[in-house]
Amino acid sequence: MDMGNQHPSISRLQEI
Repeated sequence: MDMGNQHPSISRLQEI
């Protein structure tokens, strides 16, 4: 998800 770069918060949610 490239969006993770703009929204680090979302990136963390996907990691969990």
